[in-house]
Amino acid sequence: AEQQGRAARPGGRVWSGERGGVVARRRRGNSVWLAKGNTAGGEELVDRIEAVDPGHLDLTTARARVGEGIQKSQDAQKHALDAADAELHAGHVDAAVSTYRKVLTESPDNLRAHTGLRFAGEPLVTAANRAAADFDFAHAEAALAQARALTPQWPTLRAAEQHLQQAQAHRRGLTTPAHRAPTDDQTAS
Repeated sequence: AEQQGRAARPGGRVWSGERGGVVARRRRGNSVWLAKGNTAGGEELVDRIEAVDPGHLDLTTARARVGEGIQKSQDAQKHALDAADAELHAGHVDAAVSTYRKVLTESPDNLRAHTGLRFAGEPLVTAANRAAADFDFAHAEAALAQARALTPQWPTLRAAEQHLQQAQAHRRGLTTPAHRAPTDDQTAS
């Protein structure tokens, strides 16, 4: 069926004049996505262009632009992670943690950012273990809470939590009547 210079083919796809307009709109959308740094959105649009017109002349150029955008994004992440690592080694933990978290919002599976958070949490876990050994449970719990906010599933964190629980149990055991040292009156009888 011919309708305004267009012919629909089986499956709802459009032939002739409309195809060029759809592709042009999607190419403009691709440029907008890439300009905003959204390479996933740009890649999706290129895939949609390919679905409409797999032989389109600008498809190769669009794929190359998406590839460049992905490379720029990866380079920016690497630069940010390098800076975060330097901040962490300089003792600027808050700045490093902020950068690691920003990278993780963009790339939730980024192993390097997760590792950076673990390194940032190590001094907190060490402080918690020391505080627990000194029966300073308030400081131990505070340090563990901060470490938990960085890497909640970290095995070292779980071990520190167990150490704190053991120290608390030990402290309770020292203050029960059965474990108190006998007084002079008790030894005389």
